[in-house]
Amino acid sequence: MKKLRNLNKMNKKGAIEMSINTIVILLLALAMLGVGLFVVNKLRGSVPELDVSQQKKDQIYGKLESSGDKFLIEEKEITVKSTETYRSYYGLENVLDEEKTFDIGIECEDGIHGNDASTIGLAFRLSFKLSPGERTAEVFEIDPKDTDPDIYACKITVSEGASEYASERFNLEIVP
Repeated sequence: MKKLRNLNKMNKKGAIEMSINTIVILLLALAMLGVGLFVVNKLRGSVPELDVSQQKKDQIYGKLESSGDKFLIEEKEITVKSTETYRSYYGLENVLDEEKTFDIGIECEDGIHGNDASTIGLAFRLSFKLSPGERTAEVFEIDPKDTDPDIYACKITVSEGASEYASERFNLEIVP
Protein backbone atom coordinates (compact mmCIF):
# COMPACT_ATOMS: atom_id res chain seq x y z
CA MET A 1 0.00 0.00 0.00
CA LYS A 2 2.86 2.37 0.84
CA LYS A 3 4.44 1.62 -2.53
CA LEU A 4 1.16 2.46 -4.22
CA ARG A 5 1.03 5.85 -2.45
CA ASN A 6 4.61 6.62 -3.50
CA LEU A 7 3.76 5.62 -7.05
CA ASN A 8 0.71 7.93 -7.04
CA LYS A 9 2.90 10.79 -5.71
CA MET A 10 5.42 10.19 -8.48
CA ASN A 11 2.64 10.13 -11.08
CA LYS A 12 1.30 13.43 -9.76
CA LYS A 13 4.79 14.96 -9.85
CA GLY A 14 5.26 13.66 -13.38
CA ALA A 15 1.93 15.07 -14.46
CA ILE A 16 2.74 18.50 -12.97
CA GLU A 17 6.20 18.44 -14.59
CA MET A 18 4.69 17.57 -17.98
CA SER A 19 2.12 20.37 -17.61
CA ILE A 20 4.87 22.88 -16.83
CA ASN A 21 6.93 21.63 -19.80
CA THR A 22 3.88 21.99 -22.08
CA ILE A 23 3.28 25.55 -20.89
CA VAL A 24 6.96 26.46 -21.43
CA ILE A 25 6.89 24.99 -24.96
CA LEU A 26 3.70 26.91 -25.78
CA LEU A 27 5.22 30.17 -24.52
CA LEU A 28 8.37 29.60 -26.60
CA ALA A 29 6.26 28.83 -29.68
CA LEU A 30 4.23 32.03 -29.21
CA ALA A 31 7.42 34.05 -28.78
CA MET A 32 8.88 32.59 -31.98
CA LEU A 33 5.61 33.29 -33.82
CA GLY A 34 5.75 36.91 -32.63
CA VAL A 35 9.35 37.31 -33.80
CA GLY A 36 8.50 35.74 -37.15
CA LEU A 37 5.54 38.08 -37.68
CA PHE A 38 7.71 41.06 -36.72
CA VAL A 39 10.40 40.11 -39.26
CA VAL A 40 7.86 39.54 -42.05
CA ASN A 41 6.22 42.89 -41.27
CA LYS A 42 9.61 44.66 -41.36
CA LEU A 43 10.48 43.05 -44.71
CA ARG A 44 7.13 44.02 -46.17
CA GLY A 45 7.63 47.58 -44.97
CA SER A 46 11.03 47.85 -46.69
CA VAL A 47 9.59 47.16 -50.15
CA PRO A 48 8.35 50.36 -51.72
CA GLU A 49 4.61 50.51 -52.32
CA LEU A 50 4.14 51.55 -55.92
CA ASP A 51 0.41 52.23 -55.94
CA VAL A 52 -0.97 55.31 -57.64
CA SER A 53 -3.95 57.18 -56.18
CA GLN A 54 -7.07 57.58 -58.30
CA GLN A 55 -6.64 61.36 -58.29
CA LYS A 56 -3.10 61.02 -59.70
CA LYS A 57 -4.33 58.50 -62.30
CA ASP A 58 -7.04 60.91 -63.45
CA GLN A 59 -4.45 63.68 -63.73
CA ILE A 60 -2.10 61.50 -65.83
CA TYR A 61 -4.98 60.25 -68.00
CA GLY A 62 -6.00 63.86 -68.66
CA LYS A 63 -2.45 64.70 -69.75
CA LEU A 64 -2.35 61.63 -72.02
CA GLU A 65 -5.64 62.59 -73.60
CA SER A 66 -4.81 66.27 -74.10
CA SER A 67 -1.35 65.58 -75.52
CA GLY A 68 -2.48 62.78 -77.85
CA ASP A 69 0.64 60.82 -76.84
CA LYS A 70 0.65 57.12 -76.07
CA PHE A 71 3.34 57.55 -73.39
CA LEU A 72 4.41 60.46 -71.20
CA ILE A 73 6.47 61.21 -68.14
CA GLU A 74 5.00 63.66 -65.69
CA GLU A 75 8.29 65.50 -65.14
CA LYS A 76 11.17 65.97 -67.59
CA GLU A 77 13.44 67.75 -65.09
CA ILE A 78 13.75 66.06 -61.69
CA THR A 79 15.86 67.37 -58.83
CA VAL A 80 16.43 65.04 -55.87
CA LYS A 81 18.44 65.45 -52.68
CA SER A 82 20.94 62.64 -52.28
CA THR A 83 19.43 61.83 -48.87
CA GLU A 84 15.82 61.53 -50.04
CA THR A 85 13.68 59.16 -52.08
CA TYR A 86 11.63 60.73 -54.87
CA ARG A 87 8.52 59.54 -56.72
CA SER A 88 7.52 60.49 -60.22
CA TYR A 89 4.79 59.21 -62.55
CA TYR A 90 4.25 58.18 -66.14
CA GLY A 91 1.23 57.26 -68.21
CA LEU A 92 0.83 54.72 -71.00
CA GLU A 93 -2.00 53.93 -73.41
CA ASN A 94 -2.29 50.87 -75.64
CA VAL A 95 -3.09 52.29 -79.10
CA LEU A 96 -2.65 48.90 -80.77
CA ASP A 97 -5.53 46.72 -81.95
CA GLU A 98 -4.99 43.87 -79.50
CA GLU A 99 -4.04 43.18 -75.89
CA LYS A 100 -0.30 43.50 -75.41
CA THR A 101 2.22 43.02 -72.63
CA PHE A 102 4.43 46.06 -72.21
CA ASP A 103 7.86 45.90 -70.59
CA ILE A 104 9.39 48.92 -68.87
CA GLY A 105 13.07 49.75 -68.66
CA ILE A 106 14.75 52.75 -67.05
CA GLU A 107 18.39 53.55 -67.63
CA CYS A 108 20.54 56.53 -66.80
CA GLU A 109 23.80 57.55 -68.44
CA ASP A 110 26.81 58.54 -66.35
CA GLY A 111 26.61 62.09 -65.04
CA ILE A 112 27.95 65.11 -66.92
CA HIS A 113 30.85 65.21 -64.42
CA GLY A 114 31.60 61.52 -65.03
CA ASN A 115 29.90 60.08 -61.94
CA ASP A 116 28.63 56.51 -62.13
CA ALA A 117 24.88 56.23 -62.81
CA SER A 118 24.66 52.53 -61.96
CA THR A 119 24.33 53.39 -58.25
CA ILE A 120 21.02 55.22 -58.74
CA GLY A 121 18.32 53.13 -57.07
CA LEU A 122 15.22 52.81 -59.27
CA ALA A 123 12.02 50.98 -58.35
CA PHE A 124 9.29 50.51 -60.94
CA ARG A 125 6.82 47.99 -62.30
CA LEU A 126 8.55 45.80 -64.89
CA SER A 127 5.63 44.83 -67.12
CA PHE A 128 1.86 44.80 -67.46
CA LYS A 129 -0.89 43.85 -69.92
CA LEU A 130 -3.15 46.43 -71.50
CA SER A 131 -6.19 45.87 -73.71
CA PRO A 132 -6.72 48.07 -76.79
CA GLY A 133 -7.44 51.63 -75.66
CA GLU A 134 -6.66 50.84 -72.03
CA ARG A 135 -4.47 53.26 -70.08
CA THR A 136 -2.37 52.99 -66.97
CA ALA A 137 -0.64 55.46 -64.69
CA GLU A 138 2.42 54.13 -62.89
CA VAL A 139 4.93 55.41 -60.38
CA PHE A 140 8.68 55.05 -60.41
CA GLU A 141 10.83 55.72 -57.39
CA ILE A 142 14.32 57.20 -57.38
CA ASP A 143 16.65 56.50 -54.45
CA PRO A 144 20.01 58.24 -55.00
CA LYS A 145 21.52 57.62 -51.54
CA ASP A 146 24.66 55.88 -52.91
CA THR A 147 25.02 58.19 -55.91
CA ASP A 148 27.33 61.20 -56.24
CA PRO A 149 25.69 64.57 -56.93
CA ASP A 150 25.58 65.21 -60.67
CA ILE A 151 23.16 65.62 -63.57
CA TYR A 152 22.18 62.36 -65.25
CA ALA A 153 20.33 61.86 -68.56
CA CYS A 154 17.78 59.09 -68.10
CA LYS A 155 15.37 57.30 -70.40
CA ILE A 156 12.26 55.24 -69.79
CA THR A 157 11.67 52.75 -72.59
CA VAL A 158 8.40 50.89 -73.14
CA SER A 159 8.80 47.75 -75.23
CA GLU A 160 6.21 45.48 -76.76
CA GLY A 161 7.86 42.19 -77.56
CA ALA A 162 11.26 42.85 -79.13
CA SER A 163 10.36 46.30 -80.47
CA GLU A 164 10.31 49.68 -78.78
CA TYR A 165 6.76 50.95 -78.33
CA ALA A 166 7.62 54.38 -76.88
CA SER A 167 10.27 56.17 -74.87
CA GLU A 168 10.77 59.43 -73.01
CA ARG A 169 13.87 61.12 -71.66
CA PHE A 170 14.23 63.05 -68.43
CA ASN A 171 17.08 64.77 -66.65
CA LEU A 172 17.84 63.76 -63.09
CA GLU A 173 19.82 66.19 -60.97
CA ILE A 174 21.08 64.81 -57.67
CA VAL A 175 22.04 67.50 -55.19
CA PRO A 176 23.75 67.17 -51.79
